[in-house]
Amino acid sequence: MYYKHRPEKQNRRGSGKVGIVLSPKAQRAWEMGGFKPIVHGGIIGGTTRLIGIHLAFLDENDNLNPIFVMSAYHPSTLGNFKKDIEQNEKNMDEFAVTYNGILSTINKDVPIFIGSDINCKIGTNTAGPEDTIGSRSVTGNFRNPENNEKGHKV
Repeated sequence: MYYKHRPEKQNRRGSGKVGIVLSPKAQRAWEMGGFKPIVHGGIIGGTTRLIGIHLAFLDENDNLNPIFVMSAYHPSTLGNFKKDIEQNEKNMDEFAVTYNGILSTINKDVPIFIGSDINCKIGTNTAGPEDTIGSRSVTGNFRNPENNEKGHKV
């Protein structure tokens, strides 16, 4: 297991960590990918939120196929007071900059797989040409047909 955590003890819900657990096959894929350093996004809003790893798998023709796998814990917009909501908005902005910064370092030919707790409603959109991040598409049937403002930003 590879994880990143905040340096000091946390006295609230959760432990302030994000992590990726590798199976033996995925551990070999990390080795085949050159043991590139684990990528993380630092501390945002008092907790760690991003971690990624470069892996490479052999296909049926023994060609090496790299992928990038990332785990993301998006900040919440919840808060009881205006200052909480304002701070959470700042956290979301910082998260977006860090998230996009990490993704911008990945070679455009490398597929990206992201597992995420996004704390919003993103709807059931499967991307068309208008829904791309650079040259990459967001795909998948996300089950809940509703979306909200934060989901649109994601």
